[in-house]
Amino acid sequence: MDVSRREFIQRGAVGVAGAAVALSAVDGLAAAARPRIVVARGGGAADSDEGAYKRMKAAIERFGGFPELVKGKRVLIKMNMTDGGFRDANTSSQSAAALLKIVSECSPKSVSTIGQEWYGWNAKRQGLPTLAEVIKTGGATMYQLPHYWAPGSEAAYKLVQPQPEPWKELMVAKDIFDDDTVLLNHPRLKTHPHCVFTSCLKNIIGLTRRMYGFHKIDETTDVASRGDPATSDGWHLFAQKLAAAFKGAIGPRFALHIVDANEPNFGWRGPGKLRIGTVTAGAVFVGKDALALDVYGCRLLGELLNKQQPGLYPEPLGDWSTGASEFIAFNKTKTNYLKVAADLGVGEADLSKVDIQEVTVPA
Repeated sequence: MDVSRREFIQRGAVGVAGAAVALSAVDGLAAAARPRIVVARGGGAADSDEGAYKRMKAAIERFGGFPELVKGKRVLIKMNMTDGGFRDANTSSQSAAALLKIVSECSPKSVSTIGQEWYGWNAKRQGLPTLAEVIKTGGATMYQLPHYWAPGSEAAYKLVQPQPEPWKELMVAKDIFDDDTVLLNHPRLKTHPHCVFTSCLKNIIGLTRRMYGFHKIDETTDVASRGDPATSDGWHLFAQKLAAAFKGAIGPRFALHIVDANEPNFGWRGPGKLRIGTVTAGAVFVGKDALALDVYGCRLLGELLNKQQPGLYPEPLGDWSTGASEFIAFNKTKTNYLKVAADLGVGEADLSKVDIQEVTVPA
């Protein structure tokens, strides 16, 4: 709002009572503009179905609940289902089951997962169901977006206009633009071998036709090797491309981001000699500001990992181009994409300006 508090009072056009009411509205707008995150902990073991459900239910209810959001709507959920070999690289079965159950309790028209994935729905972990089994049991279906090389794949996507720089051709899953569709983001909190960190922002890549285009100069051309697309020539553009795609096309379509931080992952595909594992957090984060959630999650990962090995993980908003950390050494972007996203107005990166509400869930 362009009118300051003092100017508003000095004008006096609405009288004392009217000014008080109007100022209350101004304050309310300011409060509403402040991003909010709900973090729920407790409720049971980090790797238990019951704990995951209790935490998520409490966080969603504290944030405002689902009934009015999903009742009678088609619900699409973007999970991590990328790696078929490593179950802990994907959204956990416990968290996925919890979200599907909570959504189903609110009478949606239908529920589907959506994404251009790589068979991670079949990844196994001893004693636990696969994501495919969880999705089927939860009464949902899987909608696998076609790869760009599949004949006719463009029919499943919408060309975003105007094309945000530095994209030449950004095509996004057309289903997420339907008015009767509610899109939910459900990533797993984890590290990344080529850009340090991944959660809410990076989870949009699987909603685009040319997902390798995020680290190519010209995404309309093929990658040098589909077997190792990380060798692409445009990693220096990754941060700008991700920010542009999120802010200009996909981000506004998300109704809510729900971060699986029950057992955050580290070391998926490295970097270097680092091997995949998990740390215990027993938490779920809920909010609408993806960048704020990512900065919060990245900070939590740093706290957990640096307890085990000091200096292993960089600061969430620090310089990710220099340092002794393996994550820095193997960061192909040579930038901090969270900082770039903040500079480009994707969301709020300063957590002092975020209303972080902690919820402790009884066991």
